[in-house]
Amino acid sequence: METRQVFSEAAEGLEGEEALHAMARAYQRLIADDPDKLLMQMQVYAAVAAAEAAGDHAFGESVRASWMELFDSVNLALGADVDETTTFLAYGMLANTLTSLGFPAGHRMWSGFYISARPVT
Repeated sequence: METRQVFSEAAEGLEGEEALHAMARAYQRLIADDPDKLLMQMQVYAAVAAAEAAGDHAFGESVRASWMELFDSVNLALGADVDETTTFLAYGMLANTLTSLGFPAGHRMWSGFYISARPVT
């Protein structure tokens, strides 16, 4: 299941902070259930940079289009609040980085996250 779909389903019928926390919990479950998907996502971002450095822009255009769909889906769920959407996705990228680096649930690096965005233990 695509991350965009995970967020949409989690936020269905919810608004504001309820939607935000539901999406955060759903993302942490997705990471816990399929960590390889997270690592693949991180590899895709690096592959875009490498492809574009080599002059191939088609792959990056495709990945950026998917990212825009994700942004728009989250933005809609958060009431079209661009600041909240940006913050949510920024926390998501930090979660990706901390998870990829192997910081376990309960590590102090997660202490600045709202509880719903912390790893599932």
